[in-house]
Amino acid sequence: MSAGGDWIPATCSRADLSILFGVSIRTIDNLIASGVVQPAEQRGMYQTLPTITAYLEDLRNKAAGRSKDSALAEERAKQAAIEREISEIKLAQMKGEVLTLGEVATGWAAILQHVKSSLLALPGQLRTQIPHFGAHEQETARLLVRDVLNSTADEIEIGVAGTHVGDLRSDE
Repeated sequence: MSAGGDWIPATCSRADLSILFGVSIRTIDNLIASGVVQPAEQRGMYQTLPTITAYLEDLRNKAAGRSKDSALAEERAKQAAIEREISEIKLAQMKGEVLTLGEVATGWAAILQHVKSSLLALPGQLRTQIPHFGAHEQETARLLVRDVLNSTADEIEIGVAGTHVGDLRSDE
């Protein structure tokens, strides 16, 4: 046996490569298309040693993330960018620079509850502040405030995800 691998045939077929590499013939065809498999002069035959060397190099590159496959490299780059963005968000959360959706919803619920209470108190305040504002006018103002609150709640329900409409809807 010599150092040059004289015991290995100089050329082989797609089927031989498939058996040698333990992959399907379709995979061998893909390797041929990507230039990993080295063709021989004889039609349908391939250079054995250069193909094995190129295949091993291709496997090493894929394992190291240096694939010639641009789709795979692009996918890995996207994954790395997503992981980086997640890390940045987590860091910002730990620093207290961002709020969760739940915290924002809770804050807005408190604001809307205050607005609702203030608006529902308005008809009574009008009656105490305006001398000729009678019981009938107070009831009309209460109905108008209730209608405004309910229509606003309907608009929020249609357009804002995560909003608790019950915090704004008038129960009166």
